[in-house]
Amino acid sequence: MDRNRDVARKVYDTPEGRVLLTDLLNDLKFFAMLETTEDIAVHNQAKGLLEKLGIWREHNIIKIVNALMNMSYTEGEQDG
Repeated sequence: MDRNRDVARKVYDTPEGRVLLTDLLNDLKFFAMLETTEDIAVHNQAKGLLEKLGIWREHNIIKIVNALMNMSYTEGEQDG
């Protein structure tokens, strides 16, 4: 599993890979308000993907929160 994680992280850790990962997470409703049980199931697939990448882990909670809080508040769409 670690080998697959390393390969996946290399793929997604390129500028193009990050665009793809963003698109996948959007498709999997990671950034959406969840309204149905289907939404929740799809959202959990996004969490599963992030877990396979070694990101969605308990030891990363504070890193995730810090990354979120370090983002500036902006309105409208912005790249990266």
